[in-house]
Amino acid sequence: KPSTITIATAADLLAEWWPQLRRCKYEQCREWFLPRHGRQRYHDPACSHHFRQAAFTSKHPRDYHAEYVKRVRREVGKGATPQLRPRKRTKKKRNR
Repeated sequence: KPSTITIATAADLLAEWWPQLRRCKYEQCREWFLPRHGRQRYHDPACSHHFRQAAFTSKHPRDYHAEYVKRVRREVGKGATPQLRPRKRTKKKRNR
């Protein structure tokens, strides 16, 4: 019976590989994988990138206004005092 042989083979492989199996360190993935080398912590490079990106952005919050001030002073001159820009008003469409 092919199904019995397949299940038995899968069980044998699982028993053999179980000590080597790892879970992906990226919290949103957590897939099981067989590492290609001893230091592998993520099942693929995309998970590694997402994990490192999340760690970086949590340590380096972005201040958009400070970036704007720096850019304006670089382009216009040191004496420039940039202000918050007023929002553009959009014309409301009339329903006729």
